[in-house]
Amino acid sequence: MPSFPDIIRKLDDNERMLLSLLRTRGPVTRQQLQEWTGFSSSSMHRLSGRLEDAGLIAAVGEADSGGGRKPMRYGIGHRTGLLVGVELSRTEVRVLVCRPNLEPVDAVRFALENHHGPEETMDAIADTLKALLQRHRLSAEEVPGIGLGTVGMIDRERGVILRTTGFAHDGWQMVPVRDMLAERTGLPVQVDNGANMAVLAEGLAGSGQGADVVYIHLGMGVRTGILSQGLILRSSQEREDVFGHMVVDLAGAPCHCGNRGCLETIATLPALHRILSAGPTETAVPFDAVSPQNAVPSQNTSPLHNAASPQNVPPPQNAAAITERILRAEQM
Repeated sequence: MPSFPDIIRKLDDNERMLLSLLRTRGPVTRQQLQEWTGFSSSSMHRLSGRLEDAGLIAAVGEADSGGGRKPMRYGIGHRTGLLVGVELSRTEVRVLVCRPNLEPVDAVRFALENHHGPEETMDAIADTLKALLQRHRLSAEEVPGIGLGTVGMIDRERGVILRTTGFAHDGWQMVPVRDMLAERTGLPVQVDNGANMAVLAEGLAGSGQGADVVYIHLGMGVRTGILSQGLILRSSQEREDVFGHMVVDLAGAPCHCGNRGCLETIATLPALHRILSAGPTETAVPFDAVSPQNAVPSQNTSPLHNAASPQNVPPPQNAAAITERILRAEQM
């Protein structure tokens, strides 16, 4: 039996269009698909029949009817394989297996410790993915590829992390993550900024379906992604942190980018920890003084170790302790 990637490669443009519509807007009836595509009834039955025979779509139940025979509703079938998403942040990695409609099947995350350089991290991701597939008795042949979302400045075409800050390990410069992960898994890998992948997911299957979306993530840094008319708006240098380096206070704290008073010096977890720890009369320490290296690391380095929840951290005594607790949970 041909693998899912082989089946997808053999689809024509019209079949791909129907599959995409059912993934994003299904389950729907054939009549609804006809109205959206303009295909004739005979063409619709022929195209949808081929997709159904291949196991890519399936009848999922009857639709309401004003009279007569109820039409069938069609959705994504069980032969559509699985998608793999990997989120690489400064403090942890998350590996997600989901269906083509982005319904999660399983997910695992593990903390990035001081010893996690690029080689060790890619090894751990590959081992984690292998364990996830084995857990669900799945084959790598059912996976068409991996989407890797990462922090930092990247070369998207080559799949390379050019420059980034904040990792516990100092080797995350000029890292060809696409080729490294593809070599370990035998699967094609697509690399993009994590915020872009997050906003795309919201637009396809989350709360932003059919709308323009602005995604803002406040954590160890400020990460943003913008979806307009279904397209990702990209900065000239493929950076996801441009918004975080808008200067909002000319007399503000020094930022690691060389400016002063960037949004990242005010609205991130390290910034909040710095501000709350300094107190009203103390001088605030530079932005980089609070980094992942100074946080309490997890003691479990297993790739299949799920992160500890914030509830396991002792209760805080003041505002600075609240932020420190969040920072520690972010590292676990």
